[in-house]
Amino acid sequence: MRALLKKKSAPLMKIEVLHSLKGRLRIKTRALKYLYDVKEELISSLESVDAVKQCEFSSVTGSMLVYYHTDRTNQDDILEILETGIGVFSLIAHKNEREAKSHLTVQERRIQQESVSSFMNRVAVTGASLVILALKGYGRYEQTTLYRRLTNPASLMSLALSTSIFKSGVESLKVNKRPNADTLTMTAILTAILTGRSMSALMTILLSDIAELMTAYTMEQTREAISDMIGTGDEEVTLVHDDGTLEVIDIDDVQVEDIISVQTGEKN
Repeated sequence: MRALLKKKSAPLMKIEVLHSLKGRLRIKTRALKYLYDVKEELISSLESVDAVKQCEFSSVTGSMLVYYHTDRTNQDDILEILETGIGVFSLIAHKNEREAKSHLTVQERRIQQESVSSFMNRVAVTGASLVILALKGYGRYEQTTLYRRLTNPASLMSLALSTSIFKSGVESLKVNKRPNADTLTMTAILTAILTGRSMSALMTILLSDIAELMTAYTMEQTREAISDMIGTGDEEVTLVHDDGTLEVIDIDDVQVEDIISVQTGEKN
C-alpha cells in the first residue's frame, strides 16, 4: 500500500545533513537543483565568509560539500550560514522550479493564440467538406484495400485538416513522453482512416473544431468581461475645490496636487 503512495517532496529550501565530519559537511536541498544559473555567485558568496574554506555543489543531485575552519565555527553555525546564503537566491530557485515543472506538464495547443474567426473558418471548411463528400457517396461504400483507404478524397481531406492536431499530439509524445488530448484525437482519426471509415475521421475533426471554437469563444468573452470590469475608460473626473464644492471636469484638465473625488461605481 505504501509503495502505491506518491512520495511527498521535501520543501524547496529545506536543508538536510547527509553526513558530517570534523571540518567537513555535506548537505542536500532541492533548491540547489534550480540554482545552476547562479552557481558561481552562490559559491563566491559562501566562501566570502571567514569561517568557510571551500564550497562545492552539484545542481544534478542538489547536494553541497562545505569545508570550514573548526577553530572558528561549528556545524550549527555553518548550517545557519548555508540557510542564509542559499535563501538569498530563493526567488530564483522558485522561478526555475516552476519553469521545470511547466515543461513536464502535458502541453496542449494554445487555443488563446488563435482567434475565434480562425476556428469558425475551420469549422466551416470541415463541415462543408463533410457534406460535399457525403452527398457524393464516399461514406456509403467500405474501402477494401489499404491504398484506397489512404488515398480516397475523404482520407486526404481528413489528413490535411488535422495537421495541427497531429503536430501537437506527436510533439507531446516526443517532448513530454505522454499523450495529450490531441494525441487521442490523432489516434481516433488514424484508426478511422485505416479501418476504411474516413467519413468518421472527418466527423471527429469537425467535433474537435467545434469544441475548440466554443472554448476560444468562451475565453474571448471572459477576457472582454474582465477588461470591461477593470478598465478605466472615464473621460471625466470629479474635482474637489478648496471650499469643498465638487466640479466635473475633463480628465485632461487635472493638475498636479488636485484632489479628485471617486464616486460610487466609478473605476478611476
